[in-house]
Amino acid sequence: MRRLLVVVAGLVLTGIVISSSPVPSLRAATLDSELKGAFRRPENNGWTFVHLEGTPHQIGFQNGYLLAPEIAAL
Repeated sequence: MRRLLVVVAGLVLTGIVISSSPVPSLRAATLDSELKGAFRRPENNGWTFVHLEGTPHQIGFQNGYLLAPEIAAL
């Protein structure tokens, strides 16, 4: 019985530690660095203007992120 209580307490503590880890802030920092300098203008006469800059990886990420609604509509 005591062993079961120790295992359950360990699992609960592990869950608390994992849920309080700073993963969302890391995602926000990553998103900011990936989108640095990129922007999208409102549609004008059927054209959507996006400005992309950075490494090929960053440009690909920016393209997918900024044009996600159009990509999903295909």
